[in-house]
Amino acid sequence: DDALYFMFTFNRNGEAADFDTSLIPGGYGIYRIPYETLPAKNTQVRPQQNVDIKALSMVYPLDKSIQVFQFTTTEDKSKLILVYQDTETPDSCTEMAIIDAKTFETLQTIVLEGIEKPDGSTEVMVPYTLHVYEDFMAAYCSGDYLAIMSLMYNGLYHLDYIINIHENPVFDYYIDSRGITVMDMKDGQIAITGLKTKSYGDRYYNESCGFYIAVFDKDGLVYYSEHDSSLDRGQYPYHNSTVQPLSYYESEKPLAIVW
Repeated sequence: DDALYFMFTFNRNGEAADFDTSLIPGGYGIYRIPYETLPAKNTQVRPQQNVDIKALSMVYPLDKSIQVFQFTTTEDKSKLILVYQDTETPDSCTEMAIIDAKTFETLQTIVLEGIEKPDGSTEVMVPYTLHVYEDFMAAYCSGDYLAIMSLMYNGLYHLDYIINIHENPVFDYYIDSRGITVMDMKDGQIAITGLKTKSYGDRYYNESCGFYIAVFDKDGLVYYSEHDSSLDRGQYPYHNSTVQPLSYYESEKPLAIVW
C-alpha cells in the first residue's frame, strides 16, 4: 500500500544482455520506490498519489545470471513471489522465492524440478502464468503442466503435485490468462473454469460467452464439461464485431468459481 516494487532482467529475446548498473544505488536486484496516497477531495474522482522517485532503493539483491519468469505478490500483499531460473546452469530447476515484503527475508524457496519425458529428455518447468489465491497458488508451466501449491498454517507453501493437464486429450485449453481463467481448490482437487474460444474465419478467434469446467487431482483430469451461451449465436451489431464477455482488460472478471 505504500511502495512500488519492480525489477528488470538481463535477458533480452532469449539472449543475455549486458547492461551497466554501476550508477544504481545498491546495485542490481528488486527495487523499491515509496509513495503516499492523499485523501481524495470532493472534486477528485481518484485520490492523489505522490511517488518519491528520489527515494529509490535496492531491497533484494539478485545475480545477473538469473532469468526471471514471474514477479508478483501474494493476495494479501504481505509477500513477494519471484520465479526464476539460473541461466548459467543448463537444465536447471525452476525456483520460486517467497520473500517477506517488509523485511525482504527469503522465507522459502520452492523448487520445481523438470519432468522426465519418454525420450529421456527433461521438460524444464517454465511458468507462463502464476495464479495466486488466498489459500493456494498454481503455476501454469511450459504449456502443459500445472504445479499446485497449498498455503499451510505457518504461512509457507507446500508443493502438492505437478500434473500434465493435457495428458487427457478431452481437455485442450490453455490456462495462461489470469483474467479469463479462475480456480478454486478443495480436498486436494482443483476446479478450473475459463472462457471457451470461438473461431471466426481462418485468421483470428475470440473468447466466446460459453465456458468450460475442469477438475483435476494429483492423478489428472477427473471431471470436464462445456457450457454454451445463446449470446454466441451471431455477431452484433456489425459483421466484424462479436458479442464478448468482459476480459482481463476490464476491471471485473467475467467468471468466478467457488467450491
